[in-house]
Amino acid sequence: MICYLLAGVGMAAAFITREDGYWLLPFFIAAAVIGGIFVLADKDLTGRAFRLISAALPAVMTVAAVLTICSINNKYYNVFTLTDFNGGSFADCYGAMTRLSHENLHPLVAVPEDVRQRMYEGCVSFGQFEYYPEESTIKKGYAGGRTGDYQSGSFYWALRRSADEPGIYESPQKADRFWEKPAGEVNRLREKDEMPCRPAVH
Repeated sequence: MICYLLAGVGMAAAFITREDGYWLLPFFIAAAVIGGIFVLADKDLTGRAFRLISAALPAVMTVAAVLTICSINNKYYNVFTLTDFNGGSFADCYGAMTRLSHENLHPLVAVPEDVRQRMYEGCVSFGQFEYYPEESTIKKGYAGGRTGDYQSGSFYWALRRSADEPGIYESPQKADRFWEKPAGEVNRLREKDEMPCRPAVH
């Protein structure tokens, strides 16, 4: 039982503290299915029902943690969500940006400087935003390292910080309306082939 409780704490913590927590789900589901099959197939095993219920504890704890945070956000900010990266217009905008083609592809940089410059020039709403990611102290704090640019993990934090500087994050609703604009502009330019995209990976 202790192992299941610890697994639940670990799974919940990993899911709510990482934007890529969804990638843990296939492994978790596979482990749960395989474990359930072994429990059901072992005819000599005692306490089968208790073992199955115990095995479900990590999933129950993870769902409870996510719903708790979503409920807190709904109470204080009127948005029932875990983070803006897990859904909404910020996630749409970031996703649209990462699909644009690069002049100098680097595996650690999802949205390099040349892509950002094309967005500043082609997207009116994003062009007004240029100072914060490129000229302010935000770039000094989040860019650099081996690439000299924003690495993928730091870029969406820099975007959030940049949006907070001019007061875009005064409320979740205001931030959501802001990110809708560049996301829509990028998608429209992509559809017109005015902003080329990277080829799909098969």
